[in-house]
Amino acid sequence: MTKSTKRRRPRRGSGSTSSARDTRVAQTDVVSEDHSDALRHADSGEVGVESEDELNFAMYIALVVRNAMEDFHCKHLSDAQMQELNPLIRNAIFTALHAARYSEKISGARSFVEWSMNMIPRYWEKPELLRAYVRSCRDVKIAP
Repeated sequence: MTKSTKRRRPRRGSGSTSSARDTRVAQTDVVSEDHSDALRHADSGEVGVESEDELNFAMYIALVVRNAMEDFHCKHLSDAQMQELNPLIRNAIFTALHAARYSEKISGARSFVEWSMNMIPRYWEKPELLRAYVRSCRDVKIAP
């Protein structure tokens, strides 16, 4: 297996403080060619072991996000930009799911979840169900 993971760390020391954006980049700027990188730390106990179901669930969520972005993509993003954006979305979703799953067992996962939850802007609207999904469920009553 070739090592294909790159990480950027926030600047420390020298009297300057890193911005929230620098910290966000440091925690999310991971490039991986395949899922095997996601599993490579499992033996060391640093990261929990993912199942194929967990990987597939992350792919499913990423596809829902991608499909929801399609009109935006057509209006504002080139295919090349979308090609670069898709793995960022998939990896962020996979990371969020993994961290949530292991937040009670791995202190780094717990810290990541707590840090991320604190970074949610107060001005964000509450999430809503996608219209296409709601239309497809008209005949079925779903309790909130």
